[in-house]
Amino acid sequence: MTIVLIILCVLLVSMTKLAINYRHSQACWADYSTQQAEEFAGACLQAEQQFLFAQKQAATSWQAEQTLALINKVAECEHSASFYFAHPNGEPLPPFHAGQYLTFSFSLPNTPEPVVRCYSISEYTQTPSHYRVTVKRMLDYQDKHVIPTGLISNYLHDNTKVGDRIAVQAPQGKFTLKDTATPLVLIAGGIGITPLFSIMQEALTHNPEREIWLLYAVYNGTQHPLKDEINTFHSYANVRIQTVYRHPLATDRLGIDYDHSTLINRAHLQATLPSNNYAFYLCGPPAMLESLLKELTAWGVPVHDIYYEAFGPASIKRDPQASILCTPHPVEFTVSNIEASWQPADGTLLEFAEALGLHLRFGCRAGRCGTCALDLGEGQVEYITEPEARIQPGKCLVCIAKPKQAVKVSA
Repeated sequence: MTIVLIILCVLLVSMTKLAINYRHSQACWADYSTQQAEEFAGACLQAEQQFLFAQKQAATSWQAEQTLALINKVAECEHSASFYFAHPNGEPLPPFHAGQYLTFSFSLPNTPEPVVRCYSISEYTQTPSHYRVTVKRMLDYQDKHVIPTGLISNYLHDNTKVGDRIAVQAPQGKFTLKDTATPLVLIAGGIGITPLFSIMQEALTHNPEREIWLLYAVYNGTQHPLKDEINTFHSYANVRIQTVYRHPLATDRLGIDYDHSTLINRAHLQATLPSNNYAFYLCGPPAMLESLLKELTAWGVPVHDIYYEAFGPASIKRDPQASILCTPHPVEFTVSNIEASWQPADGTLLEFAEALGLHLRFGCRAGRCGTCALDLGEGQVEYITEPEARIQPGKCLVCIAKPKQAVKVSA
């Protein structure tokens, strides 16, 4: 089978060269024919890249969790750090598409089961010798006191050291580039820069002349991760970068550290971009993404040209009227013997359970890792976003599920 694929790939490349040579040798070709030949050449090149990627992935694929070693830990800015993981024996790692994430299982003291979390890979390379994730420490501020709230983000910052071993699943995720040519607008908020930085690297690796806009909003200069690496993209004439500091400090320099402090909204996009004929990739807090989805849709950007990934709860509504059309449904948590009426405003079944005082297992809160899967005894659910985790029959992912009717869940 591999030999057949190689032969097909060689034939495609040969046909591409023939098409291009024939185009140049026929002065009478119309512009339409020239465009068709170029599109054919691009399609063949993309097919070749996909084939080579599949070959590398098959050669290094993981069938289950692997143990990786933490080989470096680098502070990026206040509350954010990068963590580098490699195979303890130096074995090759599976390739990945920019925008994908790693699923970690942490065995912590005083926790009966491993705690699962997903973190985007924040650095792209075609042949990875390591993976990098950049993690923001999750904190809460109460009465001028700083309270650590993120169990794993704070554990990574405070307790891990070089040489530690952590169980990791192979890269996965669908928040990836769809082609190698379409102009891009990447909009990031806070630590949401991590998959988009990787996407930017991959886009320019395969097409250094691709038009790319990066609009990046952070709180101020003390919370600006990957700043120096992002600035290296200024060397590309086809790349435009705008940095927003929502609350700049006196030491933050306008025109040097940041470009403005206004919101990234429809008015700003219309004033900045030549048109709306781009593929838009968004990543950041849910409130930011929900607002941008409405703004882009109102501007006339087709839904199929908008890709997004939320950090935190996945309840991003494309249609502001969607929740109004929902009706209440009774939900029974059979193990806890709790029954309550779910309302549209209660969000997902996970959010509903937490509001009732239940503590359910979860990892990503976005339907990716499968940690939250529970038995669905009766009824049906619908998902607010397409699940990426494999769902076994008779189970549901409560982190992205809402009831369609009365349901019974084993929690």
